[in-house]
Amino acid sequence: MDLTTILIGLGFLIIFIGPVALLIVIQKKKQKAKTKKLLEVSKKHNLSPVVVETTSMIAIGLDPNAKQVVVVEPRRNDAFEVVNLQDVKSCRIRTSGASNGQSSYTYVGIDLTPKGKSAKGVELTFYDDQEELNLTAEAELLRAKKWQELLEKHLS
Repeated sequence: MDLTTILIGLGFLIIFIGPVALLIVIQKKKQKAKTKKLLEVSKKHNLSPVVVETTSMIAIGLDPNAKQVVVVEPRRNDAFEVVNLQDVKSCRIRTSGASNGQSSYTYVGIDLTPKGKSAKGVELTFYDDQEELNLTAEAELLRAKKWQELLEKHLS
């Protein structure tokens, strides 16, 4: 092969692989920023989450020693909530869409039901097709099931 062929091949490689690599780098930066915000909120509330996970909808962290969950929602201007699991009676997964004859889920979330009637419940949204354009509903359902199991272990 001559030099021209090699340069053309490298040029095409950069043209096709470059945008994908750029998207991956941007996504990792966004995830790091979400995790950083979650850790900042945790530190302000004297929590140290052991299990931390970020998605496009939420960043969630669990401090099993304090039995508290920290949730940051980047799509709502980094709104956050600290939930004391000792005040939660139950948690259940809520979905809509696929069971109603549609081909995929339109919503996946976890509802945390408080023990007291005057307290308000907390909703952790993992997927909402009105805000999320990716086809990740089934993956987010698996993630929600994982978090439901984690949270149920720490309910008192």
